[in-house]
Order: sequence, then structure tokens, then C-alpha cells
Amino acid sequence: MNIPLNPDSKDPIWTLFGKVIKLIDSRSFQQELTRNKLQSIERYQTMLKIVLLASYFNLEVSHVHYEVENREKLRKFLNINNPLTLKQVREFY
Repeated sequence: MNIPLNPDSKDPIWTLFGKVIKLIDSRSFQQELTRNKLQSIERYQTMLKIVLLASYFNLEVSHVHYEVENREKLRKFLNINNPLTLKQVREFY
């Protein structure tokens, strides 16, 4: 069964995942991606957020992608401005 993903700042599970998101968005993480010669850092960060969220809640990547596309609050929590297509996510993953 797929659960709706509603970020709640009072929930410790979401608070912990928010710290992971801040790490992914940090300048040092972006520099590390650049050192490893990854192209399109923003796309890679978006893909990583979707895949980690799926893993964190034990959900399918396709369900998490659907939720990210359809929930403004989730996109804002994940700091995703340009959502990727499911095909783009799977190319990286």
C-alpha cells in the first residue's frame, strides 16, 4: 500500500530526513559532485532526493515521483524546483 507523503516539521522522521536534504543541498556536497565529474548537479541532487525518500519510507520510486509531481508542499520540503520525469530518475538510478 502506498502512503501519501506529507512532510510534517513536528514529526521526528521528517525532521531527520530534512537534515539529509540540507546535506544534499549543501555547497560542500555540490563541490564533491563536481570533483567526481558529474554533469548536471541539480538533476543529480533531485534524483538522489527522490531515491533516498523512496528508500527511507520503503516505497517504490515511481510512487515517490508521483507524489513529488503532485504535492507542492513535498516539492518545497525537498527544495525541488524542476521535477524530473520518471524516465530521467531511472536513468540515474
